[in-house]
Amino acid sequence: MTKVTVYSKASCTPTNDFLEYCKQNRYDLEYLRIKDNEFPQIHYDFEYSDVEKLYERRFYNMPIIFINEKYVSSLNEAYTILKREV
Repeated sequence: MTKVTVYSKASCTPTNDFLEYCKQNRYDLEYLRIKDNEFPQIHYDFEYSDVEKLYERRFYNMPIIFINEKYVSSLNEAYTILKREV
């Protein structure tokens, strides 16, 4: 089964569409929220700097996506990879 891990802020609208796509296609999905100062929220899993420390690298766009533990740099690339695996 394909494992998809997504880190994102609540205010990142394209993330919601991608999460819904993953749920509909029954991928093993893990969604972790990043603290978002622009969008009031009660719960978050990580601060942005924590994710960068965890992976020992910088990230320049949202959402941060890993498919089978491999970093994917854009939503378009993620959709392409997932469509190939169906």
